[in-house]
Amino acid sequence: MFQDITTLLLDPKVFKDTIDLFVERYKSKNISVVAGVEARGFIFGPPIALAIGAKFVPLRKPKKLPGKVFRQEYDLEYGSDCLEMHVGAVAPGERALVVDDLIATGGTLCAAMDLLERAGAEVLECACVIEIPALKGRERLNGKPTVDSAYESRKFMVKRLLIEYISSIFLLYLSMMRRSLVLC
Repeated sequence: MFQDITTLLLDPKVFKDTIDLFVERYKSKNISVVAGVEARGFIFGPPIALAIGAKFVPLRKPKKLPGKVFRQEYDLEYGSDCLEMHVGAVAPGERALVVDDLIATGGTLCAAMDLLERAGAEVLECACVIEIPALKGRERLNGKPTVDSAYESRKFMVKRLLIEYISSIFLLYLSMMRRSLVLC
């Protein structure tokens, strides 16, 4: 089955909720760099970066960035590819988040983390919208935490339902208390 983010992008509320889930997770983690993997990481990365007060660093396909670049080649399930990042875009010691649309085999995310770490950044997590568990990409990330918003979204919905449930019980309790005060 082919998995894609297009339907998510066509629904502004769902798109915003997806961004909000990531922002909520990362707003207090002192992240100074959000690195987006070309091309779909460019859709989700900039709004997350703006919301948490971090800079956005594009990780591009070969020969698309002017000037000096770090280059990281990696294997795909169907061949090989390469990511590049501007030299000087990330300073040693900066805390980074890698953003992409999905985790498949993990090759692209590993290359992204390697680029950032070669520049001296500390990669905290990889944030993706979709995961294809059958391809076991998460296992290639050497224990680096990875968050996919589908999972986070389920946790968020459960939390929201619990809050709504508790609120309705509290409102029912208040209503009963008012009735008992009126009866007295």
